[in-house]
Amino acid sequence: MAIQYRDGWGIYAWHGQRIPDDHTWIITEKERITADAIMSEPNAELRRIMGEIVQWAPLLKGAKVLNKDEDGNGHPRRLLSVQMGGERQRVVEVLNGSLEPDGSRRKFHLGAMSGARTCHEAVAMSYGISPAVYREGIRT
Repeated sequence: MAIQYRDGWGIYAWHGQRIPDDHTWIITEKERITADAIMSEPNAELRRIMGEIVQWAPLLKGAKVLNKDEDGNGHPRRLLSVQMGGERQRVVEVLNGSLEPDGSRRKFHLGAMSGARTCHEAVAMSYGISPAVYREGIRT
């Protein structure tokens, strides 16, 4: 727990991000964090936290790089094919456009549509935008 009171109640957190009560297993039972658990979690912050805790090992085990490029700010991205739930899934690895207070950038692994062949296509499709018209802006 990040903080615990005398009566036993407390708050779990990971690097300042509060962990909801129904997800404290992420901290207390790390062995439950699998590739399927990560990718089936709808909350992107909790997916990132689970990935950081296990250093992305379950998700990236046996991953095949399908495409690599850079976003509009020159940050690297990778489109990966990973084995999950008995089948291959596509995942795009991106860095957050916003800086953390310490100057670092969080790494995210987002589910990608099966038709995505490039990182650009995967990111555009994640916004529901045709890759032909999607243009990435430069973030400052």
